[in-house]
Amino acid sequence: MSAAFEALAGRWQTFVGKVEQRLGEVMAEAEVGLDEVIAAEVVDPGPLSQAIQVVRARLHGLSQKVDESWDKIDGEIDAILEPMDVGPDWEALQAKRSALRRAGWGLREKIDLQVEIFRVKKEADAARALWAIVEKEMTEERTCERCGVTLRPGILRAPTSFPCPSCKAVHALRPGLAAAMFFQGGKVHSLAEETALGAWMELRIEEKRYQALRHPADEDRARFEAATLAYWRAYCAAYARHDPAWTPEHVEKEIAGRMGQFRAFDSEADTRGRMGEILRLAKAGDAAGATRVAAARGDLAGSFASDAAEAAIERGDRAAATLLLGVQFDLERPGDPKSAWIKERLAETTKWLASMKT
Repeated sequence: MSAAFEALAGRWQTFVGKVEQRLGEVMAEAEVGLDEVIAAEVVDPGPLSQAIQVVRARLHGLSQKVDESWDKIDGEIDAILEPMDVGPDWEALQAKRSALRRAGWGLREKIDLQVEIFRVKKEADAARALWAIVEKEMTEERTCERCGVTLRPGILRAPTSFPCPSCKAVHALRPGLAAAMFFQGGKVHSLAEETALGAWMELRIEEKRYQALRHPADEDRARFEAATLAYWRAYCAAYARHDPAWTPEHVEKEIAGRMGQFRAFDSEADTRGRMGEILRLAKAGDAAGATRVAAARGDLAGSFASDAAEAAIERGDRAAATLLLGVQFDLERPGDPKSAWIKERLAETTKWLASMKT
């Protein structure tokens, strides 16, 4: 059995190495190609957008190959593990399987990150190239048609009525083409995205962690929310540095609006709060407190205790899971001996949760 498993592991590791090599080749080619596009097409965003889509499609193809290859190998691993009982041998092979799976996840995540980081950086490069033209436009002299005085309106984001400082004649001034594209064509957004890239990566980690939990608790949501707030603070602060129209009040209003959207569709706050409470009690070894929280669910008490045991297992806390399965037993009173029932349920749930990971 282990020889067959090791052969599969070797195949997978060889495949992962080849994909990583190909990823590096694709990114090196794309780096040169997109720099040429940016140099040739500074004002028109179309060619850059199309080039990024080509790179995205190529990397998506690599990601699909990773998924397809893992599904095939994972199915063969299933055939090895399925007949085995949960025990030291099964757990050792399951741990190796998890390591192989994580290597695939890591590679797929690396590919996805390369796509987004590459897009953000190239769009920011294009924004800087366009800003160089905006600065030239700003040096172009404009004169009052009535008195001939030089007009210095500063940065024009949009059509503006500007009074002559000498004769007070009002002029309808329009931004240059580059300035209009910079402020109205998403270039400030591109620079803000690049500045906030580190915060975005932290947010991505927390979002994936939260979404992977079958039974999230309030602490999990709080971590996700904190990362979301940190990202929008970094993004909005960066946006304001590049756009004079964004005042401190505008920044705070934008952040409040973004976080309002985050909180608006949260229909599971009560369930998460109860889950967090029962997990804290179980971790502390408080069986009576955990029973009280579960019993408050009425007819769903036993089911809630079972869900909480699953939540403890997916967090790696077998002691808390054992306590919670004991709570479920006491609430539902199965006919089996308690210790044997808990041991069986713990093994079944561990194996089931492992099989559910994709």
